[in-house]
Amino acid sequence: MLLGMAANQDRAVGMVHNTITDAAHEGTTERVLSPSAHHDHNGLHLFLVVDTVVVVVVVVVVVVVVTVVVVVVVVVVVAVVVVVVVVVVVVVVVVVAVGLVVVIVVVVVVVDVVVLVLNEGEKEEERTIMQ
Repeated sequence: MLLGMAANQDRAVGMVHNTITDAAHEGTTERVLSPSAHHDHNGLHLFLVVDTVVVVVVVVVVVVVVTVVVVVVVVVVVAVVVVVVVVVVVVVVVVVAVGLVVVIVVVVVVVDVVVLVLNEGEKEEERTIMQ
């Protein structure tokens, strides 16, 4: 499509150039370049239409590129936020797990100490009774 538009633009430029060149050879350049003096300026009109189409295509391409860049930036920002949230969740889970392990170890040690103390107390009572 773009190649077709470029070919049309080249043809339009060629038509305008040929018209101006022919008029210059005839000494009628003013008549060709002046729209009021010359009513057959289809080549120039086509050239302006093709230029307008090219400008519209460039604007559309720029809008599409800017949109793609914005979408990519948004996706990257969302991905970074997701990664940060996942890291925070993992850290919280690890801290909670380590805390639970520490609590379990402390409870087991305290229970063992209490059992040992109670066993020693019973042994003392048995010794006292046996004596």
